[in-house]
Amino acid sequence: MNKRDQKKFEIICKELKDFSRKQMKKSHYNKALAGIANCAQLYYAYNQFYTDDILEDMVQDIAVTIVNKRQKELENYKADKNTVLFYDGFGLDTRGIAIMYINALCKVGYHVVYVIPEKARHMQPEIHRVAEGYPVDFVYYQNKYSYYDRAIEFYQIIYRYKPKTMFFYTRPDDVSATLAFSIYKGKCSRFLIDLTDHAFWLGTKANDFFICGRDMGAFIQYFKRGISKDKLLRLDVNLLVEDTTEHDGLPFDIEHCPYVFSGGALYKTLSDRKNTFYRIVEHMLLKHPQIKFLYAGSGDDTEMMKLVQKFKNQIFLISERRDFYYLIQHAVLYLNTYPMFGGMMMRYAALAGRIPVTLRHGKDAEGILIDQEKVGVMYDTYDEIIEDIDKLLEDDDYRHKREQLLKGTVMTEDDFIRNIYLLIEKNQTEYMHSFKEFDTLEFQMEFYKRFDLEKALYSTVKRENVCLIRHFSWIQKIIFRKVLDKVREKF
Repeated sequence: MNKRDQKKFEIICKELKDFSRKQMKKSHYNKALAGIANCAQLYYAYNQFYTDDILEDMVQDIAVTIVNKRQKELENYKADKNTVLFYDGFGLDTRGIAIMYINALCKVGYHVVYVIPEKARHMQPEIHRVAEGYPVDFVYYQNKYSYYDRAIEFYQIIYRYKPKTMFFYTRPDDVSATLAFSIYKGKCSRFLIDLTDHAFWLGTKANDFFICGRDMGAFIQYFKRGISKDKLLRLDVNLLVEDTTEHDGLPFDIEHCPYVFSGGALYKTLSDRKNTFYRIVEHMLLKHPQIKFLYAGSGDDTEMMKLVQKFKNQIFLISERRDFYYLIQHAVLYLNTYPMFGGMMMRYAALAGRIPVTLRHGKDAEGILIDQEKVGVMYDTYDEIIEDIDKLLEDDDYRHKREQLLKGTVMTEDDFIRNIYLLIEKNQTEYMHSFKEFDTLEFQMEFYKRFDLEKALYSTVKRENVCLIRHFSWIQKIIFRKVLDKVREKF
């Protein structure tokens, strides 16, 4: 990112904030929310700070106007002691952690209200399987193009079921859910699940407690987001493995050919000038020609395809698959991405008993596994990691001894269920944050280097933001570009 784009970025974000303030004075709340959502989306992509009080306060001010209008209705809110609402703004099936929470909430014995976008209907077979036989209401909210109308719809869903506890699990820019949760301050306990603990998100003033599974996330919550320690709860998740028997379309015999596996969005392997991830892969394939390398993911594959051309029939790039755990289980090693690591994949590798070799990049991968420092999966330098990879690939006994150390490094289902109960009933868990300080500057610099302003602005132009068109010339220009892009696609 250059200085010119940085200045433009700052001007646009200030204009969005000023616009939202003016619209609030006119009671044009949907336009105000559109400006807030746009700004939050840009801040998330930029990721040079973790919260913004101006945006948070504007959402709270809108919430106050709704509370005042519906005061009598809200006075009749009597929380059902056995009802828990889980809001999932993603609506995915096995990807993410919603399925672990639904499974635990069911097994504790709560009546679960699972709120998801309409687009998720018929798209979550595994979550339905987990919920089968339990008192779970799947509630689909409409994909309305008005942020305000969506918030009111969500407000009404909450009022209908009157939960005593709500979980906030969503995108960093979900202004509608942030508003709906804000309305119910003091009516029920609100827990934000800090999925993107390393990045900007909305919701610091819309929730009562904040759940995070590692110390680095707690450091950012307390020191960078300004959330008080008494609101910060430590809880990781257990892992549920999807039972699938479909393993078609693989490029070689997975069960009989030795290979190293890696996966995730390819951007996690880029923005490093030395191309360290690809240097590790290249060294591994040159030194160990009997080993294949399999990567499951998508995105900018420029660097990966260079290696595919150089090591034909030895390196393979495939799309993300539902049977990724099967691929981890049959691999010799799991190579974590760099400079950005894959936390969930790191856990799945440990669960499968496959060493997730991880090159350290600052402190951002700390605390992913239980007692992580004792299992020796982190390396400080390129030379250290390739030296140990060589030994792990050449010495089976050494590798098997190291694999034994992985036992107990991920949370069990029983542990998670027990702590979900403690979380809801006593607002505490069996785990504590250390609140030690971390240096996140290097990590943030990676975001700064790869931040593409034009791409970020392009992604904000969508139907929900149609109310902003006549107010911002840059939106008009992007719409014109999008129309041209569609015309070009036809020809």
